[in-house]
Amino acid sequence: MKTELVLLTVCCLLAAVSAQSWVGPYQLSSDTFSDINPSGCKEFLPVDVTVLVWQSNRNGNWDVYSRFDSVSDGNRWGPEKAVSLDSADDVNPVVACMNDWRENPSYWCVWERRESQLIGSIWASYVTFPYNWGEPVRLGRTIHTDGDSAQPSIIVTGGMAMAVWRNHDTSGTYINYACNYDGLFWWTGPEVAVTGDVRHARLGRLRGGHPNDVPLLVWEQAGDIFYSTYTDPVWTSPEQVAPSAFEDRNPDVVSDDRDDWCGTYVVWESMRDGDTAIYITDRSSFSIGQRVCNASGAGRSFSPAGADVAFTGLDDWRCIVGFVSDRNGNPDIYSNFWYSGDDWVDLDSANDLAPVVTCVGNGSGKQMAWVLWQSDRTCNWDIFGSFMYNSGVQETPNAEVRTTAAATVVRRLPSGAVVFDATGRRVVNPRPGVYFVRSEPSAAGREPSAFAVRKVVVQR
Repeated sequence: MKTELVLLTVCCLLAAVSAQSWVGPYQLSSDTFSDINPSGCKEFLPVDVTVLVWQSNRNGNWDVYSRFDSVSDGNRWGPEKAVSLDSADDVNPVVACMNDWRENPSYWCVWERRESQLIGSIWASYVTFPYNWGEPVRLGRTIHTDGDSAQPSIIVTGGMAMAVWRNHDTSGTYINYACNYDGLFWWTGPEVAVTGDVRHARLGRLRGGHPNDVPLLVWEQAGDIFYSTYTDPVWTSPEQVAPSAFEDRNPDVVSDDRDDWCGTYVVWESMRDGDTAIYITDRSSFSIGQRVCNASGAGRSFSPAGADVAFTGLDDWRCIVGFVSDRNGNPDIYSNFWYSGDDWVDLDSANDLAPVVTCVGNGSGKQMAWVLWQSDRTCNWDIFGSFMYNSGVQETPNAEVRTTAAATVVRRLPSGAVVFDATGRRVVNPRPGVYFVRSEPSAAGREPSAFAVRKVVVQR
């Protein structure tokens, strides 16, 4: 006899949730200490492998760790590899791919080392997959008299790795940079000519047609967004991005990677519409700001990060913007595909913060995007992630289930429901979050591999 699961009707109106095209979430760190500040290669990689780095205090101080994943394997992240195990606090790691060798790509990881309450330094380490990270090298010094981070960032263009970081002295804050041309030696140039309180400096590539990319630097300064480009060995005079009389914060750079039609975008959060929302510049101009997130007047959308990926059948690259929204009463992770509408990545009732987006391909048309973030749902901070292939067709979280694209919001589940979390593990007492509810096969002889699985969101 066919057994059907009927979702109970509750007193409140059940709201429909937008179709979720991300597979996951998956827990990517699992120790009982704090794992925070994830970073991935934010620009599209024409390689088989991508890397995740983050900081962890499992050894009594902050260290940097990493995991590698292949585009062909979905959620098949490899074992953890330590990047830095120094006795000082190593924080805020960032990472970039150094080349496009598909089987053995190389990466630079850059981070801040806290040597005292006032003094710090910037360090970098190099790795060629699948080997271990090399001995760290020191790039420069940083002072953080106001307690803020140096907030390092890194980009690779034209065979050159470039890192920037925020510095501070009695004259105020400014931006330092270091460049690497040969894979071994780093040299430090003069600071970028900026004035005022500089925050959230982020590097990208200004696409002028491959291979003529130049480093693009964006930053927040006194509630506005500015940018400057690098022409060896100087930076251009700062110019403003989409000027507004309202607060603009937390910029990031997204570089469209097609040779025939290249573009560079700046994404940021702004209060120009009377709420806190995400905006992106036009492909051809930094003076035009367009709203990305859908929700208007329903909570805040903040902390944007972006990447680009080519979607099969669309004949176009799409800028993927990940961000945090508290429209449901707590911080959740959302994404937006070039104005196509908000797509929730994770709706857990915990605090989900600090998203990054990374995209990778294997040279044969198959590409995938990951959204990575930190969450305290495990009673400590851990790193989580969800992915999507560029076909737009999501893979099931378990080989023996078939899911529907849409989810239904409920307050509770019926007694006896067979419930699984996003990793395919059975859940006995589900708390608020995203789950998969399985029904039994029909008497018509469906195989177990065709079990119907329904996606639900359990709210408080």
